[in-house]
Amino acid sequence: MPGPLLFFIFIVVIDLILKSAKDKKKIEEAKNRRTQELSKQPVPSRPMADLRKILAEEVEKERQKEIARRQGKTNQRQDILIKEKRPDINADDKKADINEISWEVRENGNRNSENKNSETVSSQNKIENNERNLREDILRGIIFSEILSEPKSLQNQRRSL
Repeated sequence: MPGPLLFFIFIVVIDLILKSAKDKKKIEEAKNRRTQELSKQPVPSRPMADLRKILAEEVEKERQKEIARRQGKTNQRQDILIKEKRPDINADDKKADINEISWEVRENGNRNSENKNSETVSSQNKIENNERNLREDILRGIIFSEILSEPKSLQNQRRSL
């Protein structure tokens, strides 16, 4: 009885070994086919020149916006200076306008104190805007890096090989 049982076990073991060898060959052939298909297909290269142009245009737009903001601020300052200028007073009108001049001096003093308060508020606004711009720039950088990077599916396929 042990003879036929050993013969049966021997046949089963040989069958398992042959099946595992066939499976291994199939897996290797599938890998080879996959690598050949990847090498046959031209990698859809993104036109880097176009992407660079797009990025350059985006940067230029941001610069233009910043320049426009700066010019707007300088125009506002010039308008304020023009409004504050007053035509020269004649010698005859000086005596009559002494009260008005002293009133204007007091108003200018009040304006200066208000300007100091507004300057602190504006500096706080600038800090908040800078933080917002920094966040936006970081977000844009992440988006552009994802656009310019290799597709995730190709990265994963190369890892599996």
